[in-house]
Amino acid sequence: MFNFVRSPLFVVLAALLFTPAIADAQACIERIDGESGIYREGVYAQPVQFLASYFTQITERDIVNSSGARLSGFRQIIQQDRANVNKYNKPDFVLMSDGETDENGNFIEWKLFDKKDPFFVTPQRRALLQTMPLIFACGDDGLPRNSENSADFKFWTDAIEIGQVPGSLGLIVFPLPQGGYGFHFSFAG
Repeated sequence: MFNFVRSPLFVVLAALLFTPAIADAQACIERIDGESGIYREGVYAQPVQFLASYFTQITERDIVNSSGARLSGFRQIIQQDRANVNKYNKPDFVLMSDGETDENGNFIEWKLFDKKDPFFVTPQRRALLQTMPLIFACGDDGLPRNSENSADFKFWTDAIEIGQVPGSLGLIVFPLPQGGYGFHFSFAG
């Protein structure tokens, strides 16, 4: 008598039904150098050229809009930062020190400035930040190391939203293989 449960067809159907589809895997980016990277989505990988790669500082000036109203959400704050830098030509800076001292015993400090970028130069491009997919870095397994719901990511975006980022924010903008743009950011503190 034929036993469907033990048949190869059942095994294949069960694997298809109960195994998450590779195509549903989230995308991630492997940074290769300052100008290019590898975009991965499931088993699909494609080299991409970065359209912009820059560092910026998020300060009190970036957490309010041009009218002085408090912004909500890290995307709005990054959008305002880009307007402050690219439109109003008002880059922020922070003083940094690694604990070294000069010959008089004073801490050696240097300034880190916001960098201009070639992508977010128009209001339309800056508005894209509200809907652009956020692409996380790939782990060793080729899957994203974080997500928008992870504790590490929430820690840093909460810090941005209250204006207490301890260091620089690095952003990369790149074209997605399926069209449109994605962005990746990381924290340096």
